[in-house]
Amino acid sequence: MKQFHKLLIFTLTFIPLFIACGSTKESTNSELDEVSIAKAERIILELVNKHRKKNDLPKLKAIDELTEIAEKHSKNMGDGKVKVGHGGFDNRYNKIKKEIKNVGSAAENVAFGNTSLKKIVDGWIASPHHKGNIEGPFNYTGVGIYRNKQGVLFYTQIFINKVK
Repeated sequence: MKQFHKLLIFTLTFIPLFIACGSTKESTNSELDEVSIAKAERIILELVNKHRKKNDLPKLKAIDELTEIAEKHSKNMGDGKVKVGHGGFDNRYNKIKKEIKNVGSAAENVAFGNTSLKKIVDGWIASPHHKGNIEGPFNYTGVGIYRNKQGVLFYTQIFINKVK
């Protein structure tokens, strides 16, 4: 538990609340014009796992419960119910612990903007703290993407370390 609190305090204190991955719509280049949101979520995971593999880290496995929580957070940000960022992470973490047994530490990355999925992941990797989450001691993840009424995309990726 102390490990989680240190990670959470570090994350909330030092990580920028969001990465603005471009505010202009790149409709001709965006994979989301061609694929479903669910497929785009899988592509984000593939890109993250590709980066982890380059760094000799094990692949993250997607868990439906984490994906649902990430999708809800992206929707809440997109609908303006919460600010873009990590606000409410304690509540998400508590929900995760109720739904998934043996959860240790957790973290999340968020972003918004209409750009390519690769640019979203590259933006996270360019940020030392978000990159730290991607390369962290996690083994499970969930990615949630939401397009609001204005057409802006919101992204959340939650990471957990599930101990056996």
